[in-house]
Amino acid sequence: MTAEETAKNKLLNCYADVIEKLKHEVPGGATNPLLVDIPDGYFGSQKTRVMIFGQETNDWHGEFKQEIDYSEFVKKYHRFFIDKKSKYSNSGIFMQFLNSLEEDIKGEASVVWNNVVKIGKAKGAGLPSANILEWQKNLNKFIEQEIEILKPERLAQFKLPLFLEAVS
Repeated sequence: MTAEETAKNKLLNCYADVIEKLKHEVPGGATNPLLVDIPDGYFGSQKTRVMIFGQETNDWHGEFKQEIDYSEFVKKYHRFFIDKKSKYSNSGIFMQFLNSLEEDIKGEASVVWNNVVKIGKAKGAGLPSANILEWQKNLNKFIEQEIEILKPERLAQFKLPLFLEAVS
């Protein structure tokens, strides 16, 4: 089994555990979780592993349901960010920045997009309500597990309102 396959299996197990804990008390208005995936060659010896954090998703494939197929959301991430096959893959200044950065460092680094707020609000942009943020507080350990599994060598975080001011 390759390092990428091992990491993907560990991520799926992590996601299964976390979703199981969260799914019993889903607050209204929460969107689906951002569950990351990695591209082929992520652990390549010539590449620097980079994880870049945005703030939150804007309606990530609808409202969070109690019965969720977490592996399907890993595939949605792959299609959106790695394959760039979604009509929204290059929408918004943050995703345009990430895509441009990826193009600029192609072959030198492998980028994973993540978010500080793993479960945003459904049907809208911006931070979710206080009750959704409180409900997902335990996801901080979830992010720590993603970092432990994916072993990025560089981490970066953008707070979008400040980021937008800086690039406007």
